[in-house]
Amino acid sequence: MEIVEALIDTGATGTGLRPDVADRLKIPGRGRRRVQTANGDILVPEFRIRLGFFPGLFEGEVERLPTAMPHVLELGLLVYALREFFTYPLLIGMDVIGHCDLDIRRDRSVRLVLP
Repeated sequence: MEIVEALIDTGATGTGLRPDVADRLKIPGRGRRRVQTANGDILVPEFRIRLGFFPGLFEGEVERLPTAMPHVLELGLLVYALREFFTYPLLIGMDVIGHCDLDIRRDRSVRLVLP
């Protein structure tokens, strides 16, 4: 298990994981898949992962580990490899968001309600 910061991207169909995270966690590749990006179609490795979320309110940098157990989604995800130097280790796409309620407000607050 590794705790990482993620980008929630409502414009992304699928969820992506940076290859360095997959390597650290020793997640084996499961072949390759075609992904549509702003720069065109690319063929990238894919991985099967379990994704969990820590409940709570987070502002800025999280400097200590959460004390609660993570809420792990029941579905196993097939995720694609992000570019090696992508800013975030994980990009959460609509394959996950579609199972949740996402509330984005004008005051810049965001609430993700898990199933």
